[in-house]
Amino acid sequence: MRRAGAAGGLEAGTGAHPLPERLQIGLSRPQQHRILTRIRHGRHSVQAVLEGPNGKPVSVSLILDTGATTIALPASMMAALGFSDNNLSPGRTRTAGGTVNARSGRLAAVSIGSARAKDVEIIFIDDRTFGRSSKGLLGMSFLKHFQMTVSNDPAHIVLVPKRS
Repeated sequence: MRRAGAAGGLEAGTGAHPLPERLQIGLSRPQQHRILTRIRHGRHSVQAVLEGPNGKPVSVSLILDTGATTIALPASMMAALGFSDNNLSPGRTRTAGGTVNARSGRLAAVSIGSARAKDVEIIFIDDRTFGRSSKGLLGMSFLKHFQMTVSNDPAHIVLVPKRS
């Protein structure tokens, strides 16, 4: 009888031969993405590259926010990412400050360091909602694609892609 071992091969002492190396490739650990962060007011922020409908990459600093359902950006960034009223849906969203008007759409891709997700939901809300300290929030519409570990010393996150 063959039994799979923790390393993906077969357990020693079972009389079975280990899996050939070419078969073990698919059993390897997913790639880990270690990304440096900045800590401001006790919150981690990362540099993100966003690609909207126009395909032009836009770099922006976002605060990690696991309580945010989606990536949230100030409305003033809509045009730079190639969004207009024609490719966004109007609606309302809840924020820490209350319910506000929002426009929702989808980014072609979001990259944080070497971690990347495609077809990511985004909302745009009034710039004043963010105050001066933030350009936006990195919410669960991106983070749900990864298992995340946060470290304060040194300040970084580790993202491991979830298997689908």
